[in-house]
Amino acid sequence: MGTAGSDTGAGVGSRVLGIHIPRNLAAALACLAGLMAVLHYGGVALLMDRWSSDSNYGHGYLIPFISLYFLWAKKEELKGLAPQSCLWGLGLFLLGLPARFLAMPLLSPVLSGISLVLMVNGLLLYLGGWRIYKVLWLPAVYLLFMVPLPQNVHERIANPLQYFASWASAGILDGVLGIPTIREGNVIKLAGHSLQVAEACSGMRSIMGLLALGVAFAYFWERPLWERLFLVASAVPIAILGNICRVTGTGLIYSWGREEFAQGFYHEFTGWLIYVFAMALLLLEASLMTRLFVYDAVAGKETSGEAAREESKGGGGDGRSRDVKLHKHFYVAIVILAASAAFGQVYFRMLGTSRDEIVPLQKPLSSIGAGEKKRIGEWEGMDLVETPEIQLKVGALDSVHRVYYRGDEALQLYIAYFGGVRGRAPHSPQACMPGAGWKNISNEVVDLRVSGFGEEPLRVHEDLWEKDFSKRVIVWWEYIHGRNVASRTMQHLEWALPKFMGGKVGSVLQVQVSLEFKGSMEESMKRVNAFVDALGPYIQEVLPREEAREQRVESRE
Repeated sequence: MGTAGSDTGAGVGSRVLGIHIPRNLAAALACLAGLMAVLHYGGVALLMDRWSSDSNYGHGYLIPFISLYFLWAKKEELKGLAPQSCLWGLGLFLLGLPARFLAMPLLSPVLSGISLVLMVNGLLLYLGGWRIYKVLWLPAVYLLFMVPLPQNVHERIANPLQYFASWASAGILDGVLGIPTIREGNVIKLAGHSLQVAEACSGMRSIMGLLALGVAFAYFWERPLWERLFLVASAVPIAILGNICRVTGTGLIYSWGREEFAQGFYHEFTGWLIYVFAMALLLLEASLMTRLFVYDAVAGKETSGEAAREESKGGGGDGRSRDVKLHKHFYVAIVILAASAAFGQVYFRMLGTSRDEIVPLQKPLSSIGAGEKKRIGEWEGMDLVETPEIQLKVGALDSVHRVYYRGDEALQLYIAYFGGVRGRAPHSPQACMPGAGWKNISNEVVDLRVSGFGEEPLRVHEDLWEKDFSKRVIVWWEYIHGRNVASRTMQHLEWALPKFMGGKVGSVLQVQVSLEFKGSMEESMKRVNAFVDALGPYIQEVLPREEAREQRVESRE
């Protein structure tokens, strides 16, 4: 470790956060901040786009300002602390660079946010050392609250929350309030009405916002550590309780026949009221804990003040600004950031030349099938109409949803096309089926040997679902850049890698075939095989021309 060195003479300096900062140190920090802004402005734009479009993370706009306030609140503890260096910080800083460059081809606000937080914390530790980082670690780490969760993680949390909210609300409506209620998955059926607990009503928005608020409150709450941690942890059940109250209240409004007060503006307004209610419960809990548990805050302050004075010894206590000798690590950080920012500008411009490119299908998906009845082999089809809300949620460029019949047999076909990385990622059945009350019994990846897709076996997901006394088999697969890919990890890599290397934008075609489970899995899969075999040539006709050609070449090879 090295220190910042000794004073070399008086200087005008700058005043930041109430602290006089030496002139050359202020210039170095301004240079670092400017380079970070150049490197991360695109990533921040992705974050802001997510905050604006997803109400679960609308609090993200406030997080940087709260973090800056934390920083300002620590100004007294920063006085007299000389910058030091810690190479662990350099490692953390360098770890954020690949995440930054991977975030752009993926157009990922998650990676953009993680990269920014890693690099901010790395710079703080690398250039400030452990003594300064111990004072400022929370304002730096608090920035994580502005980073959205990965979509699959979000769904794994939100889906059980939806299920629990609908289960608890239906129980209260039926068992406590005496309103006849039937629940199917996330749908609560009342007399003449169906109330669906959507993803937006899962409680994730309240949990994320209340957690951020709980950490901010605990930061300034002069109580023992265990009480602070308990307060932060209690934000989760309080948010869940508030969401159950909201869903139950909505059910009550529907049962009174005043559904107009449970939609649109009123529905959103009750969401904010419940959030205020949850905040009030959190503050009430803090007040009760203050009265129940005695804590000598004065002694705590005296201890903290003594520790701060010890930390400040020898640090230039007159508070006047003088130039200091910057250690070499400042220049290393500036050089790395400058090189990264320059490379980033070239790389991001290269990505931008084809970022909005849409890879078109050869034919619209509605052309699949023969004749007016859209026959596929021995099966005759009938289109199903999807609501605009569902189409918006899926976000596909083109889609088709049909029921096919063969005698007394029936199955459903769903195909969706996403023509570029700006499109939304396809949803697997695991993200949609639980909301309708279906429970996944088994899922595995198998090979289908069907002549309609060439000589190579078709790798598909084989899922079995159950609800009440019914079972359904769903067979689904995806084409990424014309390649049949089953692994979820490989799907993401196949979609993003050509873009990362500066190549053509990716495309995803997802196909789902579902039917009622009868007899055994072997019998069900025999019917699927027959349908998929006849479907193969139609899929080849709609795939983007270049990708279809590549797949046919690969099949022959």
